[in-house]
Amino acid sequence: MRSLDPPEFNLDVESEVLAITELFDGEWHNGGFSQLFSNWNPSDARLVPEGLRRLGLPEAAKVVDDAIAAMGNDMTLWRERGHAALIGSDTELRQRLWALNRAFDPYEKALTAAMERYELMLARKSGDPFVYEDET
Repeated sequence: MRSLDPPEFNLDVESEVLAITELFDGEWHNGGFSQLFSNWNPSDARLVPEGLRRLGLPEAAKVVDDAIAAMGNDMTLWRERGHAALIGSDTELRQRLWALNRAFDPYEKALTAAMERYELMLARKSGDPFVYEDET
């Protein structure tokens, strides 16, 4: 049996909540859920919904939860299955993930705004002198 790499992210560290959601956003824009599962460590992909919840986006997290469920229980196969969906050899999974991409579309702007708010919150907490009080 294949082994999984441990997650690279620790969501108990606030800056890593921002990092994983920003990386997810870029990967999703690049090729959707197929691309995400083809490229990412499954242990990290499983953290994305919680990261979205911590940004205040529970509905977006549900869509990612559904994409994770579509990948099946054997996380050691996620990269293989994601790649098969990406190149079209697993057309059933490809169709399911693309439907979930469309379901995630309405949250795109909310995700960007939530990441900006979260980054500003982190900057304020750190005492960043370049954060102005009128920024919201």
